[in-house]
Amino acid sequence: MFRAKKKWGQNFLCDLGTIITITNAICPQREDHFLEIGPGLGALTKHLVDRAKSITAIEIDPDCVSLLRKTYPKVVVFNQNILSTNWSLLFRDKKRVVGNIPYYISSELLELFCNNHHYLVDVHIMLQKEVADRVLSKPGDKNFSRLSLFVQSYFDAEHIISIEPTCFSPVPSVKSSFIRLITKSKPTPINQTCYEIIKGAFSKRRKMIRNSLSSFFSDDDFIKMGINADKRAQQISRNEYEIMSSFYCQIGKKR
Repeated sequence: MFRAKKKWGQNFLCDLGTIITITNAICPQREDHFLEIGPGLGALTKHLVDRAKSITAIEIDPDCVSLLRKTYPKVVVFNQNILSTNWSLLFRDKKRVVGNIPYYISSELLELFCNNHHYLVDVHIMLQKEVADRVLSKPGDKNFSRLSLFVQSYFDAEHIISIEPTCFSPVPSVKSSFIRLITKSKPTPINQTCYEIIKGAFSKRRKMIRNSLSSFFSDDDFIKMGINADKRAQQISRNEYEIMSSFYCQIGKKR
């Protein structure tokens, strides 16, 4: 019997009803190439392996790797940390990503997805509910954040299912959500200037942007841009951040 290893944040999905719901949502097709991140004991692998063209799995735990290679010989399993994997070597074909990941790497992994979006068809991933809520949030929502803006620049995000802690072994202390990210046909990357403005606004998210972005803009600047300076970071749309970025680039050349 396998013991989950705390150092790798392992919580194995073990509820069959949840596994089937997730598999149906993924809807694997014969022509699909999958990248499975953190397959663990193969709870999802089992339901994908005979319904997809190929599965490449990245698993950090050597014990799980041995089990997966023995149980699913058709699956190509690498014993690696996904955060240090060379993605260009993994992708001869565009892939669909599936993952039940350690929650402590969620933000880093989401950033990795964004930076490698051109390799991806879609992503189906388990996240801590709090993180999933941020990914799915829209401007004006209390959970809207830098992460929301960044992920939604590259993907359309959709909630699939909320999952109780009792569906895992060992039982985690947090609730989980399984979400879908579909790569946009025309992603809109955030340029460096826009990123710095977003970072500045969210570093003081409780303050009005006239205060949090005072190092970038004056009150007159906000009037010229047509942006309400009494708004807070989470109330600003992506388009408004782009307006601020373009305006700052213009005034930066003049000042």
